[in-house]
Amino acid sequence: SGRYFPDGNFDLNLKAPLFITGDVKGTLKDGYMDALINNAYVDLGSVGQLLKDSYFTPLSGNGVGTLRSNGNINNPDIWGVLRADDIYFTLNSVPDILGPSSAELFLQGKEISLQPLQIDFSKDNFAHVNAQFIHEHWALDYFNVNISVYGDPKKGTRITETFYGIDVDGY
Repeated sequence: SGRYFPDGNFDLNLKAPLFITGDVKGTLKDGYMDALINNAYVDLGSVGQLLKDSYFTPLSGNGVGTLRSNGNINNPDIWGVLRADDIYFTLNSVPDILGPSSAELFLQGKEISLQPLQIDFSKDNFAHVNAQFIHEHWALDYFNVNISVYGDPKKGTRITETFYGIDVDGY
């Protein structure tokens, strides 16, 4: 629900079932937007449904923070920090579900950075994951996911992937 005023100002209250909820205040004039989203809550599982064919797919988790968006309504920059908890996700090259974990997502213009997070597999086995994403026109156009696995290699993360024609299936 919300209101749009003749001078270009608007305020919205975003609610479920949208993947992002919160209070939005801003301006929209001639295709240019400047908006602040207070009390932003992002359902990462719903975001994952939008990314079903992606290499990286969040299955669940909740992000909370404040976001600012400005620029052309078709391709705005987004700024802010989201603190995400209870994150579970999949990667195409890892057949297991990864998580749970917590992380901070930094949004800086077109770039979204997932700061290094730790996923524990057992007492002595864990992985560090970090990622960078680029969004263009409200879609993720580019991503880079790095996983570093530590501990007993036979109790770590199974990888199944083809690299330059070589099939890999192991730990």
